Order: sequence, then structure tokens, then C-alpha cells
Amino acid sequence: MTSAYNTDGRDVDKKGAKAMTNAQAYMDARNYFGDSRVRAGHRAEGSLLRHVDKARMQAVFELEDDDGEEREYRVPVKYRVCPTCRGAGTHVNPSVDAGGLTAADFDEDPDFAEDYLGGCYDVTCYECGGERVVAVVDRKRADKAVLKLMDRHDRAADLYRQEVAAERAMGA
Repeated sequence: MTSAYNTDGRDVDKKGAKAMTNAQAYMDARNYFGDSRVRAGHRAEGSLLRHVDKARMQAVFELEDDDGEEREYRVPVKYRVCPTCRGAGTHVNPSVDAGGLTAADFDEDPDFAEDYLGGCYDVTCYECGGERVVAVVDRKRADKAVLKLMDRHDRAADLYRQEVAAERAMGA
């Protein structure tokens, strides 16, 4: 019988080794999809702001009204430094370090440490797309009724993302 070892060194049979592998895969997926950079990318993909007019400092978004008709809205925007990359335009690929790295990872492979710290594993920021800034609705200047619609949509989108994450955690 093929055996593996659990964390305290005892023999584990094939079934136990497979369970450990499944558990590790679950934790890897949970770490990856829970990573702030990945979540920021999902938020950016689901953003209501479809077209940002930098010259007019406005954004356009579409929502269904109560009658089910698509309606276009314009909102004032302002820019802020991207919170995900902190204005760098890039960040480390979460596939590399979402599960965490320790000093031992760098000690065991000095070339990895050099590459990691040197930016070899960097990717274009998932939130700002390399722009280093993100457009956000200027809530002080926006129409209150439109903000109410946006907030309602954002709450529904957050609930949906939570549901998807829960399904993923259950193996869906």
C-alpha cells in the first residue's frame, strides 16, 4: 500500500492522502479567491461604471428600472490612487503568494527570492488595469436618487459574490 505522512509524521493510507490533497486544494482555492487582489479584480469586473469620460469627469452606467427597461445614468467621478496596487500599476500574481510565504520559502530558494523581490511575478493590477488610479463616484456631487439605485445594486452584487464564494467553498 502506498502511504503518505500527515503533519505529525504518522502513516496515512491512500484514502487519507487523497483527503489531505483535497483539503489542500480547498485551502489553496480559498486563499486565492479570498485574496484582496483577486477580490478587487472581481469588483472591477462587476463595476457599474462602464464608460468614464476623463475630460468631463463623468461616468456612464446602465441599470434596469422598475419596469425592466435598461436606463443610462451619468454620475460625477473623481480619481483616487488604486488601493490594490497603491499606485504602482502592478502587483504580485496572487497565484504565487496568496497562500502566504515565509522566510523559509526564500531561504530554501534564493533565486525565487531574487525573482519575487525583483518583480518577475508581477502582473498588471487587477483593479486599475495598470492605470494606477481608479474612478470612484463623487458622492458629494451625485444625484441622491441615482446614488440610492447604485447602492441597491451594489448590495445585491455583494450578496451574489458571497453566494458564489459559499458555493465554491462547498465544491460547486
